[in-house]
Amino acid sequence: IFTAGHQMFEIRSFDANVDNLDQYRDLFLRCDNVVVAGIEQNDDDLRRVGEEYVANACQSDLASWASVSEVYQHGCGDFWLLVLVDSTSLQEASDSSGWNTPSTIVGSIAMEDKGNGVFELRRLCVSDAYRRMGLGMKLLQHLVSHAEASGQLRRLYFSTPSINTSAISMYLKGGFVFEKEMVCTFEPKNTQLAISTFSYVL
Repeated sequence: IFTAGHQMFEIRSFDANVDNLDQYRDLFLRCDNVVVAGIEQNDDDLRRVGEEYVANACQSDLASWASVSEVYQHGCGDFWLLVLVDSTSLQEASDSSGWNTPSTIVGSIAMEDKGNGVFELRRLCVSDAYRRMGLGMKLLQHLVSHAEASGQLRRLYFSTPSINTSAISMYLKGGFVFEKEMVCTFEPKNTQLAISTFSYVL
């Protein structure tokens, strides 16, 4: 548990018994940078690309907590939530064996173990209400420390839309370097979106 902006937060593995997946998926949609860019630029095609990406995620790795566990919680991988900790839930946790009430999810990050020491950073997001508090960097540092502590790290990488400039700036400060950029075309209106790949400097 740590403090940021006079509030308490915790980064922990998801708990299917108490965490609300629908709440998280709503957060994931609101944080998607392509959706946000489409809304800000009044670009319906761009917004639609982002919404379809989120919908596909909600039908695959985010379909259920069981699917989250299957994709991420094998090998050295994991799926972490950033949760807001209030005094009531903190007291309940200290009085019992752990959290037993739903937490307010304000962010996430995941690491998928691809095998042979290759890890992919995925699902990094922070609620807009809790940005500019260093929480994204806290999540990133948590994942990097976990990857390094595994003793297996050979490569850690991620891909993100190139329009995601604020997050890219954070990644660069966190020890990642640019590798390549490719332009993807999305149907039905041939909407083009540049995707950049970065890797962690070992």
